[in-house]
Amino acid sequence: MAAISIDAIFLKNFAIARGNGTHLIKVKFLKERGNDFFKQNLFDSAGGCYEMTCRLLCLVLESMEDYDVESVLQLAISLNLNLAACANKLHEYEAAINFSSLVLSSFPKNAKALFRRAVACMKTNMLMEAQTDLETASMLEPKNKDILRELNAVKNLRAINHNGKRSIDDQLLCEVARESKRPIPV
Repeated sequence: MAAISIDAIFLKNFAIARGNGTHLIKVKFLKERGNDFFKQNLFDSAGGCYEMTCRLLCLVLESMEDYDVESVLQLAISLNLNLAACANKLHEYEAAINFSSLVLSSFPKNAKALFRRAVACMKTNMLMEAQTDLETASMLEPKNKDILRELNAVKNLRAINHNGKRSIDDQLLCEVARESKRPIPV
């Protein structure tokens, strides 16, 4: 994702001072600018905004003595999920997988991260991983129509691949099965 230039006035006013809680508000404001870009389908600009917000969040935390850990954690999760969404929109699927996996490494039951990683996995023909993530997400949010739609789509894709040729996932599964002398799935 491209870097975004931040207003000189914004940076000038963002002088780091120990314990100043207003900096966290400024970080959240920058995240909202990214949200505005995303709503306008300016995904590269939104992603740049979110990346800058992550950097500034780190600076803020270094300068603050007291802060609400839960609030900062939720902000960091949100930023990574937003970066994953931007990466998917920009067809940067490996980046989307990485941003989602970062969230899932600490919060394995985050349905949004599972969904965004699954979408990227589908686009890179990692259909088994996509299905696993979507099945987990559907257990967490059984009424989420987006999750159910994508789960149905990945199942259809895997069925189509089984009719003509094996997907890359299924080929790898067969290789592992051969090496471990387990029966090869049909």
